[in-house]
Amino acid sequence: ADEGTPTYTGDLAEVSLPKLLYHFTAAKNKGRLVVTRSSATKEIFLVNGKPVAVTSNLHREKLGQVLVKNGVLTQEELQTLLHQVSGKDERVGEALLQSGKVSPHDLVNYLSLQLQEKLYEVFRWRNGRYSFYQNQQFRGSLMATNLNPWEIITEGVRRGYNARELRALLNPHMDRTLVPVENQYLHLNQLGLQSREMKLFKEADGHRTLNMILSKLGTDKKNQHLILSMVYLGLELELLTLGEERQAPPEMSEVFDGSAGADGLDQEMAEAADPSFYHGRPVDGPFQATPKTSQQEQDLLETYNKLMETDYFEVLGLERTATSAQVTKAFVKACLLY
Repeated sequence: ADEGTPTYTGDLAEVSLPKLLYHFTAAKNKGRLVVTRSSATKEIFLVNGKPVAVTSNLHREKLGQVLVKNGVLTQEELQTLLHQVSGKDERVGEALLQSGKVSPHDLVNYLSLQLQEKLYEVFRWRNGRYSFYQNQQFRGSLMATNLNPWEIITEGVRRGYNARELRALLNPHMDRTLVPVENQYLHLNQLGLQSREMKLFKEADGHRTLNMILSKLGTDKKNQHLILSMVYLGLELELLTLGEERQAPPEMSEVFDGSAGADGLDQEMAEAADPSFYHGRPVDGPFQATPKTSQQEQDLLETYNKLMETDYFEVLGLERTATSAQVTKAFVKACLLY
């Protein structure tokens, strides 16, 4: 496609960013993804489905502002630096290196942080437009990054979806079972899940409803948010699907009251709470993907998965608030025992 003709285009209200990136990553697409909302515009450049560069027209996402936010520069120092480089933010890093304010290693880390912040911010968008231009490349200098695209989607969901929104979204499906899906393009252990997050997928066995799982794992508001975000992630990445409806036992009827969570939702959240949300949303474009893992890779991932599922605090008989000294003592004791 030429510069003005997108290969795919659509609405973020119909295809979420996690779903969109899932398809591009699975298909190992190369190109430029443009997302716009009101006056904000981001360009996400992909190579083999991995984000390698992100541009943004938002002032707060310029490198100088990121450095101020992280305490590297004061606002006054930034203004002085911008004056020296004629206001060109892209030259701030070069000027910092010349002044000795940061080391090359630190600058790479801050540039990586800037890229991630520009990317994660888009996960908060519930409306807007997207256009994908196949095979278009980033014209600047690419920074060497080692970002796992699946982990980016996971972290984007963690950061971009609050508990109230997820409650409103999933409340119509609380009495439906969560059914695991065998996905040939993605293994669960490629998502960089924490052990608590992994437990949700273990509980989703096709027999338990979301309400049942929440009653077991959602011991407080923080855990409920964690569980709901992982359910949403699993549904969007086609690792889970909604099964049959089962009536929850009376004692579970008040485990999850989603009606309260819908109060005060803004228009975007209210639209996302449509009960038909997970009944065949359209995805624009003939996305194609090919299986990408060899048997050796699958065996390695299975071993990694078992390690990730292990709760080492539980193995050592410790609370999660244990100090490093307590962990060391318990570890030595376990070594002597085994």
